[in-house]
Amino acid sequence: MKKGFTLVELLATITILGIIALLLVPTVTGVISNFRNDSSENQKKSIVAAAKLWGSDHRLELPTTEGETMCVSVAELKNGYLEDDIVDPDTKEAISDHVGVEIKRVGKSYEYTYTDSCSTSDQDSELDIIDDVVTSGDGLYEDSYENGRYVYKGNNPNNYIEFNGELWRIIAKETDGTYKIIRDQLSENRAFDEANYRTTANNTFCDSSYSGCNVYGKVNGIFRLMSGQKMGTVTEDSSLSKYLNETYYNTLTSDAKNQVQTHAFNIGVVLVYGGGNQNNSIYSDLNGEKAFQWTGNIGLPNVTDILRANSDSRCNSAGAASGTLEQNLCISNYLVNNMSEISFWTMNGYSTQTYATSGAVWIPYRSGNRISFSVQAPSYSGGVRPVLFLKSTIKITGGNGSQSSPYMIEV
Repeated sequence: MKKGFTLVELLATITILGIIALLLVPTVTGVISNFRNDSSENQKKSIVAAAKLWGSDHRLELPTTEGETMCVSVAELKNGYLEDDIVDPDTKEAISDHVGVEIKRVGKSYEYTYTDSCSTSDQDSELDIIDDVVTSGDGLYEDSYENGRYVYKGNNPNNYIEFNGELWRIIAKETDGTYKIIRDQLSENRAFDEANYRTTANNTFCDSSYSGCNVYGKVNGIFRLMSGQKMGTVTEDSSLSKYLNETYYNTLTSDAKNQVQTHAFNIGVVLVYGGGNQNNSIYSDLNGEKAFQWTGNIGLPNVTDILRANSDSRCNSAGAASGTLEQNLCISNYLVNNMSEISFWTMNGYSTQTYATSGAVWIPYRSGNRISFSVQAPSYSGGVRPVLFLKSTIKITGGNGSQSSPYMIEV
């Protein structure tokens, strides 16, 4: 017969096991902690290494004077230098795009330092872009056509902003404090209004269902041209409006959606009054755009957004830029000069004073060194650059607006 353990022996065994556990648990915990710390440090080193590669490819953007600093964010490094799905080893969640590397000029070389918040030295304070208003060169100007509004002009102003993990550009700070922004690159090619998407029975302003209609969204009452030559109902949104405000909008992150302001967009038709007519001006184009509004989340650039982004005042109307005006006058324009052989939709239909039509939409285009305006049928597959308004309550807390250090929005 086997003899069992006595109570004293059991107690002694339990006590010994407890002592062993007390000795082992801190050791195991320490090993896990050290592993996590090592993983975190290795990731930081990887981000710094990626920044050094970025720096070797962007030497002209690096600081040029002793002690000058800049910051390159993880969002920027994901463009070919880091994996898109990089995660924080501690939280196992996607690493913040605000993380980055500070680059400092020291003598003839640079110091690269990891930082949890990639921004300027005033990273904890809110920035106001209207503190940097200019009167010449590239930059932010007081709008000559709308009091209290500010617009960016020139070849390459510092108006980059990070939104939805992508680079966008600030078109204007509006009179209501919102920020009008445009995606820096084309999202894709789509029709402005697909053939047979809207019926002429429900939209009597539209000439033909087959070629599409040049009104972006539905309006209350009667839609008409400024000349009064054409009028009718528009009771349905265009196919592109439907796509951008449903399918595309739903691809935005929850943080991005919270930053978007539902806003009125100017969707009126911009008329051409004939070569040399004094009515061909930004004022007349703007009046045409403002004749009708559509309210939503995602739109397209207006014709006058393109015109007002140009630093040459002689590029002063879509009608002139498409006809009698020398087309190279419109070339100092960040919205089109960073693209080659490209065109994209505006939000505004085209018509003339003598020939009323709903079958054409204005598009700016670049071909080599030639920048101008043209028109396309709504059913044509054109470039799409989404435009939206950021809430007036957002806080810009970092960056300097350059491509390598875009403005950062506090989340």
